[in-house]
This record gives sequence, structure tokens and C-alpha cells, in this order.
Amino acid sequence: MITMRLRSVREAHIQKGMSVLLRVDFNVPMKGTAITDDFRIQGSLETVRFLLKKGARIVIISHLGRPTSRDPNLSLRPVFFRFKKLLHSSNRVIFVKNPFDLAGICAIQQLKAGEIAMVENIRFWKEEERNNLAFARKLSCFGRIVVNDAFGDSHREHASIAGIAKFLPAYAGFLLVREVRFLERAIKNPKRPVASIIGGAKISTKYELIRTFLSSSDQVLVGGALANSLLVLEGISVGKSVFEKVEPKKLGPKILTSAKLHIPVDGVVSKKFDLGKNVKVSIRAVGSIGDDEYILDIGPETEKLFINILKKAKTIIWNGPVGYAEVKQFSHGTLALARAIGRVKAFRIIGGGDTIAILKSYNLLSSFDHVSTGGGAMLEFLAGDRMPGIEVVMKK
Repeated sequence: MITMRLRSVREAHIQKGMSVLLRVDFNVPMKGTAITDDFRIQGSLETVRFLLKKGARIVIISHLGRPTSRDPNLSLRPVFFRFKKLLHSSNRVIFVKNPFDLAGICAIQQLKAGEIAMVENIRFWKEEERNNLAFARKLSCFGRIVVNDAFGDSHREHASIAGIAKFLPAYAGFLLVREVRFLERAIKNPKRPVASIIGGAKISTKYELIRTFLSSSDQVLVGGALANSLLVLEGISVGKSVFEKVEPKKLGPKILTSAKLHIPVDGVVSKKFDLGKNVKVSIRAVGSIGDDEYILDIGPETEKLFINILKKAKTIIWNGPVGYAEVKQFSHGTLALARAIGRVKAFRIIGGGDTIAILKSYNLLSSFDHVSTGGGAMLEFLAGDRMPGIEVVMKK
């Protein structure tokens, strides 16, 4: 198993006053400058506190969003303040706007044992996403070792994830180890039957995942705009609903005829798509969607179909809502599945920021054995894709 071969931060010889570069995933959802969910920040606190107990001088690196330049709306400063509040430590914690100018370099060098510096959004430097090795070498000057606790970014071959391990000994933080352990359990000799739920919008990023799930799972339930794309491929109209054109060659042969694959048989539809407003809705069978209608949630017959499958499962993997669940009026299907899963005696894993945020707002996350901090990373791990951030912390 991979977890048996990870170099955990527990194995690092950290002496008091040693500088440690800690890569985390604090890419949290925000509205303006307000953080709407700090789940990812909380996930790495165990690693931070472990390093503080060792007396390390910690330099924290993360990204936020997808900036194309230095965007003040994507500054990590609000994240820094929330992190300080959650850490609830008397230790000094500072924010470094630019770790490469004289003031930033001095601030980091002057850290004392048990103090922390959080660096500004690392993607403000274009070299990060290019995995520029000269940039990675500059980052390596801030630590004697690097600890990767950013599972949600570990599918990225970026400078602070992969390139830096060419210059510093790399270790896995506790969150990363925990993620790998739970996800491995779901795919290596899982208890059967295995039911996988895939929702969300883009099918173009999930071809490999669908094929993998159809191979490894006993039942695959598809909802959301992802299901719309499959319906269109079958020649069924979805009206004005969101969908992507499917490339059959990428999806693979005989996918749609697989007995394991379950797509909606009905949906909640509306002729209007006004967010935050109650709109008139109808229930339509698949194949009866009007040209001027949007599919916004799975219908009651689909709920029954999916729940009956989930009741028999011993392992459940879920990524992505099955409707436009951000709007309360169209959250019924997603919430019904979550509540049904809570009543099933099974090993249950969920991931994906949208799904987690929705279920958290209804206090339904406790139904799951593991809540993954990774969306795309979780999917790529389950699909067996390369994970550069995990590869660099594997024992040789």
C-alpha cells in the first residue's frame, strides 16, 4: 500500500529552530474577502501544531484561486487571519507579502523557534505553475526540509509541490497521509458492493474516472450536468440544460450500455433559472424535457432508484452534487442521497468542494467516514492518475 511507503513528517529529524517549508492547500471558497468554509485550513492544523511542538520555524505556502497576475482579490491575507484564529496559539504568526524582496527575506530569516510566516498566494508568481526549477530552488532557501500537506494540489506538477523536492528532503504531512490511507481503502480490496456517485458539471475532466469506476465499482450513479451530457450522447433532449458535448472515443466503447451505469430517469425542471428566487417547477420523465426547460435536480423516481442501490452498498464513494444544489429549491436530490447514505452501514467517502459545502450547511457530513479535502485530486487519485505531490514523498 502507498501509505506504508510514504515518508511521514514523524520520520523527519526536526530540531528546535529548524526551518520547515510547509505546503498546504488553503484554497478556500470565498465571497469577496469573506471565507465561506475553512474546512481545508482546519485539515492542516494537526501538522502545524506538530511542527510547533518540535520548535520548528515554519514557512507556509499555499495558493488561492487561479490568478493570472497579482490580484488583490485573491490575496491570502484573509486566509492568514482565519488561520491565526483557528490555530489559537500565542506563538508569533506573520504574513509575508513578498518572500523574495529584502523585507520578506529578512522577515523569514528572523523567525524564531515556534514562529510562523505565511507567504502571499504562491500563484502570484507565474513560475509556480510552470514548475520552474530556478523558482523551486529559490523557495528551497526557506527551509531545511519541505512537508507536503496539500493533498488537494498533489495532482499538480508545480514548483512548490514537485520541483522543490529536487532541492529539499520531502515528507508527507498528516492530512496527506490520512487522505491516501482512506482513499486507498476505498479502491484496494473494498467491501462490496461498491457504489460510486459522480455529479458536477464537466464530463471532459471525468472520462478516465467514469471508465475506472465502471471497472472497479459494482454500481455507478451519475447526476448533475454530467448526466445531461450522457443523455445528449444517447440522443435524448435536455432542453436548455447545461451539458458538454461528449467525445465517444474518449469515453470508451460500450459505456452507455453497461448494466452498472445509472443515469436519471426523471428530473425537476423549470423554464426559468433565477438563482435565489422560487420558480415554478415540474417533474418530467427523461425524454419528455421541453426545449425551453432546464433540468435542475434529479426527480423522485431517480431518487428512489439511486437510494435503493445505495442501501445495498458496503462502500460508497461520492464526488459532485446531483443537481444545482447551491439553490435550496434544487437541493432535494443531493440531500436525499446524503440522508440515505447516513442510514447505510458502509464505508463512506465524499469529496469535492461544492458537495462538501452543501452537506456541511445541512449538518450531514457526519454521515461519512472520510471527507476529502481534494476535489480534482481525489478524482485523479481514484482514477489511478499520476500524483506528483505524492510521488515526491514516497520512500525510495
